[in-house]
Amino acid sequence: PGLLAESARTAVQAAVMPAPFESIRITVSIGHALRQVGQSMTQTLRRADMALYQAKMSGSNRSVCASSLDPAKIMRAA
Repeated sequence: PGLLAESARTAVQAAVMPAPFESIRITVSIGHALRQVGQSMTQTLRRADMALYQAKMSGSNRSVCASSLDPAKIMRAA
């Protein structure tokens, strides 16, 4: 999953969007999580959302996996 997210991020970064007067480059921040055994989809999405928040707080153009986050912070956000 991390490889897929990173591949998507770099593909977006490499893309050049034509515009009337100049080309535009865009970036993307991605948060991702794997569903764990016994975890509800809501909990999985919450973890992915926390990873996205961390990606945005770390700067633009980032990919963060929920497994790299402090589980205590995720539980407090629940």
